[in-house]
Amino acid sequence: MSVFSVMAKMKNYIENCPTVDMKNAAREDFKAAVDEVIHKGYTWGRQHQLPFEIDTLTRMPKKDLYKLSNMLRNGRNS
Repeated sequence: MSVFSVMAKMKNYIENCPTVDMKNAAREDFKAAVDEVIHKGYTWGRQHQLPFEIDTLTRMPKKDLYKLSNMLRNGRNS
């Protein structure tokens, strides 16, 4: 799966959360998971599960993981 497909799945999940607080929590959970894969090579489950298999992240180049992390850090949802 490409980094753009992963971004689209994350964005779709976040946009479909019913409240702003849930959107922010999902974004934070996703960012924490991506950062954990960058630094440790794995991630534990979070309240908001990633909308794809974790192997998708662990097989990605770090350059793409940093793109995901930046997208989530800079994301704005209302």
